Amino acid sequence: MALLPQRARTWCSLFRSYLAGLDALGLRAEVHRRVPPAVARLMDAPPLHTAWVEIDAVAPLLQVVFSLKGREGVRHLGYEATRSSTLKFLKPQMQTIISMGGRDPATLFAALDSLCRPFFTGLSFRWTRESPRSGMLELRSTYAMETTSFAAWEGTLMLLFDECGVSTGTISPAVITEGGRVGAMRVQW
Repeated sequence: MALLPQRARTWCSLFRSYLAGLDALGLRAEVHRRVPPAVARLMDAPPLHTAWVEIDAVAPLLQVVFSLKGREGVRHLGYEATRSSTLKFLKPQMQTIISMGGRDPATLFAALDSLCRPFFTGLSFRWTRESPRSGMLELRSTYAMETTSFAAWEGTLMLLFDECGVSTGTISPAVITEGGRVGAMRVQW
């Protein structure tokens, strides 16, 4: 018997965080009108925070925001979704990592894989420092991701700069390879 390919799953709390991000951006009603009916039903009655959902439930939200606001809109949604919801769970771990490794964005980027592990399956991160103020971040997935998913991650990752008090941080659009399974982002501050 062949094994089914592993799909990424995430806590419903992530889906709920995207709903909060849509609310913060004033886009929830418009996105609701444009997503497939199954996703609209999830938006109307999201499962419990601790339930697992297929990450594909998030993709239609990102696609609609992309059609309305472009890549920067999706990046902003990723940032707002995490800032308004998931960040409260990540902040204690980020503060612990900073206390041990220093208030340098590279410290957090290097620890990203362990920071995200409790929230996601099927994703991994690898940080390669290139200079004291830059590096490459590779996001690797067991499944193909769309450009919009990488754009949402680009926005989410800007919060690492915020946590370090860095206002000059940039993350380049991901260079996507391996059929959408890998995205490499240049990070600098």
